[in-house]
Amino acid sequence: PAHRRCPVCWSAGWCRADAPARAPGMIDSLTETTIAIQRNLAACQRELHSPELMIIPKLQGVGLFDFHRAEELILEGERAARAALDQHRSDQS
Repeated sequence: PAHRRCPVCWSAGWCRADAPARAPGMIDSLTETTIAIQRNLAACQRELHSPELMIIPKLQGVGLFDFHRAEELILEGERAARAALDQHRSDQS
């Protein structure tokens, strides 16, 4: 049978959107813990060395292994960079 195209990740076949809901496993918990630690370390670094410009792409819902979403995420990074540069330029004026 033909695979339907997933509207979330634009892939044909299985994707996370098709997966049944489940309780987080050990890998999920370790990943979330690592991300939380990295966020705290980054916040400390920002306090010590305040950046002149910060680019913050919207990455809600992006998982550690969502490589199939590379094109979408690159476009989001470009959008965030343009927005940050525009804001920085207007702040400088």
